[in-house]
Amino acid sequence: MDAIVVPYQSVLKLTGSNDRYVFVNEEGTARRVAVTLGQRFDDLIEIIPVKAGDIKEGDQLVITGQARLIDGSPLEIVE
Repeated sequence: MDAIVVPYQSVLKLTGSNDRYVFVNEEGTARRVAVTLGQRFDDLIEIIPVKAGDIKEGDQLVITGQARLIDGSPLEIVE
């Protein structure tokens, strides 16, 4: 399995625990995906989805403004 490497700031920590997660764009809504952290490379970090298949190559990750999202929030894509 190839590693998934993402910008470090895209990974959030669940308050009061060590659980980490990211948000994936799923047809215009935010889907929260639990991840385990791997190696860090400067501003990038390797992530492993807790449930296999939750993140795949080509998925769009939310990397800005995700701290205010909840699962199912509508997304506005800015390029």
